[in-house]
Amino acid sequence: MRITIALVLITLAAACSSAPAKPDSETMDDVAEKAVEEEVAAPESTLPTTYWTGSVITSSADGSKMFGAPKEGLVKRELDRANGTIIETVWDETKFRVVKLTQQGDTNVFDATDDEGTFTGTMEFSPNAWEATSWMYALEMADGSAKIEGKATVTPETIVTEKYIVGPDGERIAKVVDNLVSATQSTFEERARGAQIIARGAK
Repeated sequence: MRITIALVLITLAAACSSAPAKPDSETMDDVAEKAVEEEVAAPESTLPTTYWTGSVITSSADGSKMFGAPKEGLVKRELDRANGTIIETVWDETKFRVVKLTQQGDTNVFDATDDEGTFTGTMEFSPNAWEATSWMYALEMADGSAKIEGKATVTPETIVTEKYIVGPDGERIAKVVDNLVSATQSTFEERARGAQIIARGAK
């Protein structure tokens, strides 16, 4: 089973503009570099937007064994209170993934799914989604292979999440901890470009 960052992070991506026509003199790396810039520097939104950077650590459920090195953590969050949605752009090891949260009526519970339909479920915010200091995850893989449960603790400067991958038998398979700090848009975009360059080189 592939454990993805997108399944354990709340999240939404602003629409990316089309890439410009490629002059004959451009190399494939030039084109890829421009694509990265367009993806992370998408058109400005009028919605409240925050940027977060940090690390994602996956380990055994009890935390005693690391599963690989820490991964890059990148999240862009847009809150649309008028329409009851939260959309995030989340770095998922090799690419950005879009996760949309939709409010259930006037409650603090939001339906959650990603742009590829790999999971569904809910997240519950406290005291509310717009000034949240914590939230809870209750997600499930679309193929029924696993569930995601856990919590997040939030301050104006940090987001710390602790999620567990739970197998069909109810046993916790792994733990994923995100340690994120508030960042400027320029810092977020710089780290996003670096992450995508590394991802391209690993192919």
